[in-house]
Amino acid sequence: MSPTPFESVQRIADAVLYEGYVLYPYRASAAKNQYRWQFGVVAPRAPHEDGEPWFAQTECLVARAATGREVTVLRDLTLDQFRTELARTNDPDLRYVINFHRGLLFGKGTGHHSPIGGYLADDDLVFVLDVNEKFGPWLVDTERLFRAMDEVDGSTKKKRGLLRIE
Repeated sequence: MSPTPFESVQRIADAVLYEGYVLYPYRASAAKNQYRWQFGVVAPRAPHEDGEPWFAQTECLVARAATGREVTVLRDLTLDQFRTELARTNDPDLRYVINFHRGLLFGKGTGHHSPIGGYLADDDLVFVLDVNEKFGPWLVDTERLFRAMDEVDGSTKKKRGLLRIE
């Protein structure tokens, strides 16, 4: 029997939230940071006055040689193309990470990366698995998230976008 859409999203959420728990917030003394294998390493400067961590550029989030998975960077999407990709987030064989500007969603903050846990097409809502403990997982209107993604990153001079990992 195949899993329901909710069960599929739940499996992804469990995996990503565990990875996020291991990552954020980073303190060398924390028991969660004593694991040998981590999804990545977070080593920012002290938080900005609004509580957001400082920007840290990542050159490689996922290496195909290490994972055996194909990684595609998706930029300059239209809203319709974005919705098409979001519909694929419910596939348990795919993973998506979105780069968006928090300030455009929450009124403060800077650029941020979060995994996408799923898409509720009937309600046009995106389930974002935010690893920042202040936010936790949240639902957002697709157009709002699209606008927060569809802007130029000041440091790279490129539009933000999605990573599709298959």
